[in-house]
Amino acid sequence: YITENKIKEYELAFIVISLMLLLPLQTFASEGESGGGGILSHLLWPTINFAILAITLFIFLKKPLKDFLAKRSETIERTLREAKEARVSAEKALTEVNLLLKIKKEERDWHLEKAKKTGQQEKQRLIEEGLDISKRIKETAEKNISAQLQKAKEIIRAEAVNAAMDIAEQKIKAGMTSEQQEKIISDAIKHIASQN
Repeated sequence: YITENKIKEYELAFIVISLMLLLPLQTFASEGESGGGGILSHLLWPTINFAILAITLFIFLKKPLKDFLAKRSETIERTLREAKEARVSAEKALTEVNLLLKIKKEERDWHLEKAKKTGQQEKQRLIEEGLDISKRIKETAEKNISAQLQKAKEIIRAEAVNAAMDIAEQKIKAGMTSEQQEKIISDAIKHIASQN
């Protein structure tokens, strides 16, 4: 399907190509002995040839150049868009990493504080437990010492009583008759029986 613009472009291209082919013939014909041209003809025809060449190149290269530049612009825009998206993504990732680092630092600080508190509590508990054990050991030692002292007193008392009884018995035997001894023994037995 050919549009009017395409037809005009083809017509213009045909005219330009025809002129390009015909003008050199005119130039060669004027170079002969009879065609003396002058300075103007020497400048005019190369200028016309250059203009025709430029117009022809413009007509034929306009669309490919336009397409190339459009594709290049599109590629650059896409690259810039991708770079912007990558930058946004990287900034988002950096923000997330910084947030995670902050959270981890807070967790670390919390754990350190908790460990310090737990350590202090454990230290205090151990001190209190040590004091309690020390107190119980002291009380037990005092009870043992008191019991041993009481036992020693009882042993000494018993030995003293036995020694006193032996001395008393010897004195009594020396100064008593056998009737008096029997009466004292029977009174002692009665006294012991009444206490039980």
